[in-house]
Amino acid sequence: MTPRQRLLLGVLSGVQFVLIVGSTIVMVSLPQIREDLGMTPAGLQWVVTVYVLTFGGFLLAGGRVVDLLGGRTVLLIGMVVFGAASVGCAAAASGEVLILFRALQGVGAAMASPAALSLLAGQFSEPRPRRMALGIWAGAGAIGGTLGNVIGGLITTVFNWHWIFLFSAPAIVLLLVGVLWVVPRSPRTARVHSGVLSAVAVTTAMGLFLLALSQAPQSLPRISVVTITGFVGALLMAGVFLLVERRSPAPLLPWSTLMQGHAGIGYLFIVLASTGMGVYYLCSIFMQDVLSYSALTAGLLFLPWTATIALGAQLGPRLLDRLPLRPTLLLALVGLSLGLGLLAWAMTPEMTKASFVAPFVLIGLGQGMMGVIATSLALSSSNSGGHGLAASVVNTSQQVGGAFFISVSGAVTILVASMARRSGTLGGAAELAGVRASLVLCLVVCALGLLVAWFGLGGHGLTRPAGGGPRPATPPPDMGGTTLRP
Repeated sequence: MTPRQRLLLGVLSGVQFVLIVGSTIVMVSLPQIREDLGMTPAGLQWVVTVYVLTFGGFLLAGGRVVDLLGGRTVLLIGMVVFGAASVGCAAAASGEVLILFRALQGVGAAMASPAALSLLAGQFSEPRPRRMALGIWAGAGAIGGTLGNVIGGLITTVFNWHWIFLFSAPAIVLLLVGVLWVVPRSPRTARVHSGVLSAVAVTTAMGLFLLALSQAPQSLPRISVVTITGFVGALLMAGVFLLVERRSPAPLLPWSTLMQGHAGIGYLFIVLASTGMGVYYLCSIFMQDVLSYSALTAGLLFLPWTATIALGAQLGPRLLDRLPLRPTLLLALVGLSLGLGLLAWAMTPEMTKASFVAPFVLIGLGQGMMGVIATSLALSSSNSGGHGLAASVVNTSQQVGGAFFISVSGAVTILVASMARRSGTLGGAAELAGVRASLVLCLVVCALGLLVAWFGLGGHGLTRPAGGGPRPATPPPDMGGTTLRP
């Protein structure tokens, strides 16, 4: 590896670090944001949801735009959008403005991340240097996911929540200089159909659905106009997406390629692994609202979780060398389920800091193992020409699944907490009831996943995934997120 390649690798890995920090740095600052901007619980969850939604929803289109304009150009545009949106988040004086700029952050990330990966792959053509470079790049994302909580907690505690968004601004400026200096211009591909319209349609459909879902508990027993409009709009935009995809000569999601063999079950379990994002959101609120922990303390308490996700991601492939696929996946699901059950049982107003460690370790191990095993299943049925597309869909599934479970968890928490208040339960006890109900729901989802793993894999799950395609020893190249984060 030449000195210029090392510098280029450092710049592109730095981009991925900043983008992944952007998704986790806000978690422990949510209570302060809610108090300062007067946001409702339903509105607060959108500070997290809208970023992962636009990030995941535009990832595939971002990869297509790289082919149209070239990796260097798209990377620069994405970084500028992300940096400008970060400054807008820091200056936001209302919840609506903050959510708008968080959405723009996600769009910038969806452009910058696949562009950085494309440039990385193009500059490291030999197999061994490329594997090393991809490992460092993915590791930078994993570290960003782990340290984002601590950085956010420290900045929020010492200063205030506005400064967590300014954290990325000087880093983006330095990285922009680095990109202009060391990243060469990349060729464009003569591809007309970028898939941007499809991405806009499907992301809008998901956004309207999640908006209606988050607003529904607040209007019960009546159904509000916003809820009805959201669900109807989601159906209409989903119809637009299907129509555009059907008529496009280069569809954004060629289902016949993606759904070969048992790949669909793999994508399903990748989404199930994203239950962790919803639990992560719930625990952050619980720690500060019910237990009155500081943002820094909450961020530090998440370290066992994020660290064991990385451990689980390494443990999963090792177990696949010794065990068939189905029992290995079942083991991951059992670990995740036990962690969720233990956390729901231990959650009380008197819960100690040490009580979080065992549940977080189990959840992290199960989530990390399941993410890698499900990715192996999703990629094992695709041919060599479809691995890049499948890897893109894997990471889109992670991001969109996270947005979905944050919205569902928030909606259930609001609904149960409001019912508890109407029955006479006051203060943190009502919120605790809502959080525990959401955890139980996540546990039920994992239990259904156990049934799918047992009955859905059939004979394919009784052997190692060696015949239908490659069995990756590590997670595939990340197109925007990383399996090594909640």
